[in-house]
Amino acid sequence: MRPTFEEALSFWTRTLVEKGHSPKCRWAFHENLCIDWRLGPNRDFRLLYQTLWPPVKEVDVRNAYENLAPREIPIVFQLLFAEPDFSLCALAGDEWDSDDSELHQTWDLYFSCPDMYPAHKEIHDLWEWRLYRLLAGFLATGRPSGVDFIFPIRNARIGGAA
Repeated sequence: MRPTFEEALSFWTRTLVEKGHSPKCRWAFHENLCIDWRLGPNRDFRLLYQTLWPPVKEVDVRNAYENLAPREIPIVFQLLFAEPDFSLCALAGDEWDSDDSELHQTWDLYFSCPDMYPAHKEIHDLWEWRLYRLLAGFLATGRPSGVDFIFPIRNARIGGAA
């Protein structure tokens, strides 16, 4: 049986601290993330993110968790990257990096802290964000990434679909 959101979040923040990351979580859903395949280390890729539109609050993550927890699907508390003053986190629906994930057997939850996206950039302008999302759609053809498994914000709404 899965724990309450508060129990899972408490375990997650302790895990972050044990791994040397900030326990202050900023959260993102699928709509808040995209991959820029043109830039980054070795001209590989970097994670682009924004948390302004739609704004993401902890209550959204709680609602998503509570909608998803009763279902027999994987739930992964995922660290996307860590900064000294915050950790960007998400709920994912696949053990994309299961080698680095810790399965809490009793709860049937994964906790993953591999700092997957060391190259990242926060976007503050809505029009710039829309342009990046459009461009990412053209460049990402056939290139899966961990972002593909992040739950969309609709899971935060009552009765949200998985």
